[in-house]
Amino acid sequence: MAPLTVSATKAKLQFGSLMGKVQKGRPVIIKKNDEPAIVWISLDDYEDFLEVNDKKFQKSIEKGYREIKNGKFKTLDDLYKTHRKTIEREAR
Repeated sequence: MAPLTVSATKAKLQFGSLMGKVQKGRPVIIKKNDEPAIVWISLDDYEDFLEVNDKKFQKSIEKGYREIKNGKFKTLDDLYKTHRKTIEREAR
């Protein structure tokens, strides 16, 4: 979904309305002095951002790709379930 761009003043005045849009997945770019300053995203999008930028996660994706290519898993869902369990176990 395309981001919505608003001034900091408008963001303050329309906080509740903008929060609803962000929660539904629409990022909001907030400008200060007519320049983009920050991006407001949902918690789900933020968690996805953190996961994608995590080195362990990237290595897991690479490993999964190799395993699918080599026939260890038949479906992406099988791979996902196995790797999700591994990630959860390592997080403990």
